[in-house]
Amino acid sequence: MNTHNHKYIDISFFIAIFLIFSILHSQNTYSYELIKEYPSSFTVTVYDRYIKVVSAEKASEAVEVVTDNKTLSKLLAKVETEDKKTVFYLNIPSQSSKKINLNLANKNTKIIFTPLAPAFQEVKLVFGSKVYEVPARDTK
Repeated sequence: MNTHNHKYIDISFFIAIFLIFSILHSQNTYSYELIKEYPSSFTVTVYDRYIKVVSAEKASEAVEVVTDNKTLSKLLAKVETEDKKTVFYLNIPSQSSKKINLNLANKNTKIIFTPLAPAFQEVKLVFGSKVYEVPARDTK
């Protein structure tokens, strides 16, 4: 009878480990999968000392901006167009993400991401720039 209970515990343990790895893997690939699905998506990842942007491949009037907060505090940010006609305010808890959709007047409209708290410099979201960081980190 003890060996039967032991096998049940072993199976439960492996199922739990599988579920944990599945969840961790899905969270790490979330932003990358969005870029593949929506070529007009920006992913803005805010860290304590820099911001990493994965830019949209092609300019479009319909743009998605996914913001990942990797800091240890709540992130308050503003996403706006250069002409200030479209403005979104974001409130993102630590280690969370939020997605917004922008409908631009034309595909040449500039988009600006500004962290308000913690305060950081504004970041221009540039179409077709692949991956860039602000401020740029040394690779040495």
